[in-house]
Amino acid sequence: MVAPKKKKKKKKDLEIGDIVRETVSVKGKKRCGEILMILQDDPADPTM
Repeated sequence: MVAPKKKKKKKKDLEIGDIVRETVSVKGKKRCGEILMILQDDPADPTM
């Protein structure tokens, strides 16, 4: 028995105003929302 191949997800650049969806695999719940702001990741000056 051969396992089916997984389809690779395409990584796309996200921008402010994009609608994103997230699925939590454990419970099967789905969340969706709009990107309001993007925090820049800079090793010299981290945002968090």
